[in-house]
Amino acid sequence: MKENIIKNFAKKISLVLKETTKLLKQDAIYGIRLGRSKLKELKLEQKKLEKLIEIGRKTYFLYKKGIIKDQELQKLCGQLSILEQTAKQYHTVSEEYKRNIKI
Repeated sequence: MKENIIKNFAKKISLVLKETTKLLKQDAIYGIRLGRSKLKELKLEQKKLEKLIEIGRKTYFLYKKGIIKDQELQKLCGQLSILEQTAKQYHTVSEEYKRNIKI
């Protein structure tokens, strides 16, 4: 009787292990597919960001020429212009500090 219980228990464990192995294989396959899909998604998001940057640059160029009439775009471009000027000032200060550092 004990041998039957042990055999039944061993069969049940074997079945559970087989099912677990199947699930892990499926999970690995789906995991790989998910990873590939996420990589493609991230690449597309990066391309979208690059296009937005390109649009922004062209819009800013048109703003500098005085062609932009939209008030919101003018405001945003004006803010960008201020940021650009401030960044140039800090760049100049940084360059001066670099020259004064003696190694």
